[in-house]
Amino acid sequence: MIKYMKKIFIPVLCIGMSLFVLCGCSRERIESQDELKSFAIAALNAGNYEDALSGFDEALSLADGRVSARELDICYYKAVTQYLLEDVTGACETLENVIAYDDKNSDAYYLRGSIYLSEGETELGIADMERSVATDGDDRERVIDVFNALSGSGQREAGLSIVSQALSELSDSREDILWRARYHLVLEQYDEALSDLDQIEGGDTERLLIQGEKLMQDEQYEAALGSFDEGLAFYDSDDDKGKKELSQETYRRLLSDRVAAYEFMGEWNDALKAAREYIALYPQDARMLREIKFLASR
Repeated sequence: MIKYMKKIFIPVLCIGMSLFVLCGCSRERIESQDELKSFAIAALNAGNYEDALSGFDEALSLADGRVSARELDICYYKAVTQYLLEDVTGACETLENVIAYDDKNSDAYYLRGSIYLSEGETELGIADMERSVATDGDDRERVIDVFNALSGSGQREAGLSIVSQALSELSDSREDILWRARYHLVLEQYDEALSDLDQIEGGDTERLLIQGEKLMQDEQYEAALGSFDEGLAFYDSDDDKGKKELSQETYRRLLSDRVAAYEFMGEWNDALKAAREYIALYPQDARMLREIKFLASR
C-alpha cells in the first residue's frame, strides 16, 4: 500500500480542476449549491455514501471558475465521503487540490494526515499533523485533535511532543488554566486535570467528562453514559452567555465518548446512530470514520 500511496500525491492540479468548478455569484446558484450540500451531508449522515458523493459533485458542478471557502468546504466533505467509500486515492487527490488553493487549510492537512496514518505512511502523517497545528496556531482544540489522531495510530510520542509544547505556552489566566485541565484530560491525567479545575470557577462540563471517563475505566458504562448526557445538557441550555464559555472540544469528546459507551453496552444501533450524528459535526475525525465502518458491519 505504501508504494501505491506515493503515486497519489503527484501534483494533480490539471487532473483535478473539475473538482473546483464553482457556483456563480447569483443568489439562485448559491442557494442551489447550499441545498445540494445539505442534501449530501444528510445522505452522508445516513450512511448513503454514493448519494452523498453525487450530491457534492453536483454542488461543485455549479460553476463560474472561481474558488471560495464554500467550494473548499464542499470538497472537504467530498474527501470524507470518498474515504468512507474506501477511495483513498480520490480522497487524497481532493485534499491535494484543496491545499493547492489554500495552503493554510488546517482541516485539509489534518484529514490527509489521518489518511496517511491509517495507510501506514507514518512520516507523511506526522508531517501533515504538525502542519495542521502550525497553520492554525490559535486553535487549541486542534492540538487535542492531533494528539488523538497520532496516539490512535500508535504515534503517541509524537502527539505528546505537540501537547507538551502547547502546555508550555499557557499562562496563569483562567482561560489558560481551563485549557491546561483539558490537555491533562486528553493525556488521561485525571488528578492533574481536577487540580487545575479546582483553581477556577466553572468547568462543570469538564468535571462530568472526567467523571464519565473514570466510570468507563471501571466498566460502569450506563453510569458513564449518564454523565456524558448530563454534560451535553449544558450545551442545550438557553443560557447563551454560559454556552459561550463551554469548550467545543469538551462537547466533541462528550459526543465521542457516548459512542464508546453504547459500544461497550452492546447497543450497536445506538452507537452507529451516535457516531453518524458525531461525524456530521466533525467530518475530519478519521478515527470515527473508521468506527462507522466497523459499526455498520455489525
